[in-house]
Amino acid sequence: MEIDEQELSKKLAEFAGFYEGTHIADSWYERRLKWRRGDKFWVPPGMLIQIKLPNFPQSQDACEEWLVPEITKRGYNIHIHYVVGKRPKVVISNTCFTYSATNDKVSLAFCLAIEKLINKES
Repeated sequence: MEIDEQELSKKLAEFAGFYEGTHIADSWYERRLKWRRGDKFWVPPGMLIQIKLPNFPQSQDACEEWLVPEITKRGYNIHIHYVVGKRPKVVISNTCFTYSATNDKVSLAFCLAIEKLINKES
């Protein structure tokens, strides 16, 4: 099964409270950051800065920074199981529901488990 990591990142960013905008300015500073007019940007919740979309499936740091607080705020616990000789398993659960996924990359397994949670809530 092929995973579209860019679409998954967008879905997770919206889950974490980001919203998407279109870049309209063209200052020297933005050119230095390699921004171009018309580029899409994402604004994190509670901030006024513009950032490129985090690549959640490839970055465990981005998952921990943006997704873990949202999951715990919603009352879920996160467990990562490592077993020798097997792929890591990420389990997201509360008293009623459990969502889990496995993958060679922990960050992708984490994202897939959250996607299951998002699909169930919507």
